[in-house]
Amino acid sequence: MVAKYFSSRGKPSPKSRQDSFSAKLIFAEHARLLYNSLAPEGEKVKRSRSSYVLKMQNNKLLISINAQDMTAFKATLNTLIKGSELAVKMANG
Repeated sequence: MVAKYFSSRGKPSPKSRQDSFSAKLIFAEHARLLYNSLAPEGEKVKRSRSSYVLKMQNNKLLISINAQDMTAFKATLNTLIKGSELAVKMANG
C-alpha cells in the first residue's frame, strides 16, 4: 500500500490523505500464453478507479496494478487471476 499524505504545500495533512494500492506480479511459467490471453484488452488498461500494465520482459510477464481503493484493487487483481487461470486451464485441455 502506498499512502499519500501531502497537501498542496507538500506538508503532511490528514485531511488530504489519499490511499492507493499497487502491486507488481511476475509470471515466468506460461508467460507468453498469459500475455496473449490478457493483451487483447490492451497492454495499458485504465478503468475509472484502477489500471494495469502488461509487459513481456526476458520471457516473463510483468503486470503492474494501481488502484484508488481496496475494492478496485481486489476487483482488478481477481479479474487478472481468473483470466490467467482460465487461459492455462484451456491450454492444458
